[in-house]
Amino acid sequence: MDSIGERMRLFIDNNYRSLADFAKTAEMDVGNLQKYLTNKRTPGTKVLQRFERLGCSASWLLTGEGDMVVEEEAASYQNARKQALEQPSKAVLHDESIKWPPENLMKVLGRAMCPPGEAILEGDDIIIDKDDQPRPGDLIVHSREGYPKIERYSKGDPHPYAICLRLMRNLRPPRK
Repeated sequence: MDSIGERMRLFIDNNYRSLADFAKTAEMDVGNLQKYLTNKRTPGTKVLQRFERLGCSASWLLTGEGDMVVEEEAASYQNARKQALEQPSKAVLHDESIKWPPENLMKVLGRAMCPPGEAILEGDDIIIDKDDQPRPGDLIVHSREGYPKIERYSKGDPHPYAICLRLMRNLRPPRK
């Protein structure tokens, strides 16, 4: 294997039914993935991290040396993921858990997290993104006077803790 693209292709062929199956699992565009596989584009850190999360060693992708699979834990995760995807009811849950993992969920607590004029209420859950850069008008979470606060981002504001992506509300309160 002489190139990163060839090693990526080998990993995909050994672990997925099709290129489209891998692209869906890794949440990647098939066209962009094709460019990596044909060495028309060099994969960046985020792409390498996606492969690593799915069990492929980033070091092996870059150098061709060492093991293709990250470790036993990754391989067992990979097998569990494949089994879950084979069951339609679990496949839907799996896709959602990749898009919105639990560490990206935040509970709205206190008035500072309920901005005036917005539909966010105390007790709501919000899905956040800690990696993306905010754009003017995005709802952001940041710290003011030591407390979390949600408000609209304006150009020039200090970098926030996270961007609010989606609001999830429980329509039925929990039983006491």
